[in-house]
Parts: sequence; C-alpha cells; structure tokens
Amino acid sequence: MRARVLLVVVGLFALAACGGSSGGSAAPSPSPSPTVDTAAATAQITTAWESFFKGGGTVDSHIALLEDGDKFRNELTAQAKDPNNAALTATVKNVVINGETAVVTYDLAGKGGTVLLPGATGEAVQIAGTWKVAKKTYCQLISLQDPNAQHPACTSG
Repeated sequence: MRARVLLVVVGLFALAACGGSSGGSAAPSPSPSPTVDTAAATAQITTAWESFFKGGGTVDSHIALLEDGDKFRNELTAQAKDPNNAALTATVKNVVINGETAVVTYDLAGKGGTVLLPGATGEAVQIAGTWKVAKKTYCQLISLQDPNAQHPACTSG
C-alpha cells in the first residue's frame, strides 16, 4: 500500500514540475539571480534534502531542515516513531535553482535500498540564506501517505 501511495506522489510531483518552454530564442538566458553561487547552493540543497529524508536523527534536526519546520513537530515526531521510515534515504539527482527556490529531482529509497520514488521532484526554498525542504513538498508527501489525517501546518500561512 505504501509503495502505491508513493507512486502516486511521483505522478503528482512530475505534474507539478512540468512547465512551458521559452520559445526559440538563440540568446542565452540570463542567470535568475547573479548573486547566487550555484555550486554552493546546489551542495547546500543536496545536503539538506538528503539529511531531511534520511531515517533516524532527532526531530529537531529534521525541523531545522524544513520550511516552517517547527509547525510540523507533531508530524515529524510521528514519522520518527514509524519503523518504516528508519531506512529511508534520498539521493538528489538534479537541482535547478531559480532565485530563492529550486526544483529538486531525487530518488527516495526504503529498506534494502529499494527505490520507492524514482525521479521524484520537489521544491527547496532559501530562507535567510539557508536552503530547506519546502513545506509544500512535505505536505504533499504526508497528505498522500495519510490522506484522511488533518495537517493544520499545511493549510496555515
């Protein structure tokens, strides 16, 4: 059941990541933010993303890696107690930075390294100079994992 839910997540992330093309301009596109050090930002996003989705660690360490993380303390505490989450790992495959947001393509694997979400996409956001997993991405995942549960932090501003 969990694998089926996670496959639905992949489909939703793929749809959310789709966008239009820019047309046939031969001129190179300007950098979205000339002040962004792309290599450093990509490294920080990769570290945050892989650390957040890694099973284990403290709830507080996961809170620090999530946009508005403290609002998700209840969900993160419940996730920490779920033995299925202990073996989770994420491997970032690609990062596309656009100012203070980024699209992250990743594989999410479970027990034994079985890939549960191949090529999933989500979002990272930069807050006060630090890249974090976007709450939008986390809300999509927890809502699909447990669609009947209420997640107040996902609907609050």
